[in-house]
Amino acid sequence: MTIYDNIYDGYSPKGKNTINILALQGYEHWEPFEKDYRGGNKTAYNTEKERMADLLIARAEENLLPGLSSAIEVKEIGTPLTNVRYTGNYRGAMYGWNQTVDNSGQTRVRHETPIKNLYLSGAWSRPGHGYSAVLFSGVECFGQIMREW
Repeated sequence: MTIYDNIYDGYSPKGKNTINILALQGYEHWEPFEKDYRGGNKTAYNTEKERMADLLIARAEENLLPGLSSAIEVKEIGTPLTNVRYTGNYRGAMYGWNQTVDNSGQTRVRHETPIKNLYLSGAWSRPGHGYSAVLFSGVECFGQIMREW
């Protein structure tokens, strides 16, 4: 769980908070919904998506934030199918390549490429996956572009 307002003052409107509750889950659970999802028939998918979100919210409410469910004004739910839709990442991979000892930090794909003026930034490249790492990837890549410019 991340409360973004604890990281960046003013992230949310005054008196509000933005909370991210994340549970990693493989693609297999969502495969039965894929064909209907792509065809625009999302009834069963939406039901399952809401069910999963309600489980996470209930767990957070029981253990960390009593009254959370009654305080929610806007709820956005993402699944691996959401990630496929918006990123095109294989099976909804949200963290890019596997994060292994041999493939983490500065051992990941470099920002520069053999193609002039084409650079890579994000979870698939240096320094790796996660919200903070992706932000740093953008900063690091920008620095490289500016040095070369």
